[in-house]
Amino acid sequence: MANLLTACPMVLDTDMASYQAVQTLVAGSNPLGLKIKKIALYSNSTSVAGTVSITDPITTNPLMAPMVVSAGQAAGTVLYFDEFTNVLRWQDFKVTGLTATSTKLMIWFGW
Repeated sequence: MANLLTACPMVLDTDMASYQAVQTLVAGSNPLGLKIKKIALYSNSTSVAGTVSITDPITTNPLMAPMVVSAGQAAGTVLYFDEFTNVLRWQDFKVTGLTATSTKLMIWFGW
């Protein structure tokens, strides 16, 4: 499966350098960004040890703490889940580590 950016939840299973560069939901830059409501990280197949990171592609600042993935988790295992009580707004984001750890990230969002 390739990254699915046009549905909620957004499903990512390969690394992505910039959401704004590849998304098709909003023409141009969305000044408010995405309102992140919930995030879940699953093993896509048997997981490989590593880290999944979500950062700002311009400043490289982390947008949330890195998610550590342990080796050998069966496909479909929930490795990380968070439902945010404080609003997270991301203008743009970069995701790394999905391909290397054999994981997929689901992001529930609003505008």
